[in-house]
Amino acid sequence: MATRTSYGVDELERILGVRARTIHFWVQSGLLPGPGAGRGARYQDEHLGRLFLIRKLRAERRPIPEIADAVQALSIEQVRALAAQAKAESRAPRARSSELVAQWVALPASGPQVGGESWTRLALRPDVELHVKQPLSADSRALVDAILAAARQS
Repeated sequence: MATRTSYGVDELERILGVRARTIHFWVQSGLLPGPGAGRGARYQDEHLGRLFLIRKLRAERRPIPEIADAVQALSIEQVRALAAQAKAESRAPRARSSELVAQWVALPASGPQVGGESWTRLALRPDVELHVKQPLSADSRALVDAILAAARQS
């Protein structure tokens, strides 16, 4: 992905993994300025950096007023650094779902033990987790693989 300085909302969706309606909501909520008027309005790197921070803080379940304060306190240098980080993360190679399942199975249980059972959890998105009981049966592995594939497409 080449260095960009303006983006359509569809490009921001792809880079950030955030739906267009969520981006529009954050603009309407006053968390960041809009891109301008009209269908052809473009977002800039400054929007990308702020959106990246908003997404991270929402994933931490921070309240909107706290997020607004954090976004307002950013210097232009910080915004640009956040935009660069968002771009770098969007270019990072993503593991295939089958590779993730293989990694889970190889890892020791990382969740609570209930009655001798162990659970592993995987964050599919900042606000969605998949909990998997270990060890996985072949049928369960296939299901987890399908869920991960569907999550990657959304």
